[in-house]
Amino acid sequence: MGRVGTSFAYGPLCPCGSNESLILPHDIPAMRYFLLLTACVTLLASSAVAQVTDDATHIVTINAQPIVAIAVGGDVVILLAATTPGSNLEGTNTSTYDVTSNMPDNKVSGFISDGAGAYSSGVQLFVTLAAPGTGGASQGELELLAGAGAVDLVTGIPAVQESGLGISYRATAPGTTSPTFSEAREITYTITGN
Repeated sequence: MGRVGTSFAYGPLCPCGSNESLILPHDIPAMRYFLLLTACVTLLASSAVAQVTDDATHIVTINAQPIVAIAVGGDVVILLAATTPGSNLEGTNTSTYDVTSNMPDNKVSGFISDGAGAYSSGVQLFVTLAAPGTGGASQGELELLAGAGAVDLVTGIPAVQESGLGISYRATAPGTTSPTFSEAREITYTITGN
């Protein structure tokens, strides 16, 4: 008796991502179905491997922060001597300062540090700061007084990066000052930017 017909069944969706169902006749051996399933899985795996590359990228952003910084040279000693008979004792010495600021409007101020106290009566300390070559105005020679607060020494400084700028000190004392006289005070310089 001849074969009347072959029945078919709709199988599960293909694992390779197709929206179509597999139509499998009942007489296809299970081994062939397994091989077909294995082929779909291999295709998926090879697709994922194909996306692996030998380079990678990301974005690097560099941002500047506001900075105002100042540094001064080493400690300074001023030797007092008489310039002419009958005059006060006087002495000078120099140092330097370095300054960096990325702000558009800066000033450098100086003062005798809090708690240091004043020099002895009749002893005076004056200071002059050179302005940076990029701009700004030196306020000339100014006296530093304990407890008087900061004195603006250079103003109107634009954004700047310079080193070795001059600091000039001048000290005076009465002619009767003892030859053993020696007093040290800490001088603080600040830079502020707007």
